Amino acid sequence: SFRKAALSDRGSKEGMGSNIFSVYADPESPNSWDYYALSKAKIVVSCMVGGQAAEVILSRKLKKEGVPFLAITNSNQEAKELYEEGCRYVIQQEYLAAKVVKELWDEEIPKG
Repeated sequence: SFRKAALSDRGSKEGMGSNIFSVYADPESPNSWDYYALSKAKIVVSCMVGGQAAEVILSRKLKKEGVPFLAITNSNQEAKELYEEGCRYVIQQEYLAAKVVKELWDEEIPKG
């Protein structure tokens, strides 16, 4: 199912005056990619977890279009695959969470 949040060229007044538009749509559907003209975006960010196959295809497409793509993953293997297929940036959730926990731990627990 589709849910648009803010696209000025689609008639929404939300987000006007900004160059950042959030779009909530079916990220696994090439129809969504075409409808929202992702090939004209400055950057595309996918926060979908569990849609690796679609993100790989989208990563290839956006690389050909010259559009930077950022994706969220749950594993190093998924991150590696996305980088190999042209994804510009990959955030590995478990690593990022562990890093933040360590920083908080170091801040709260005195060394010594």
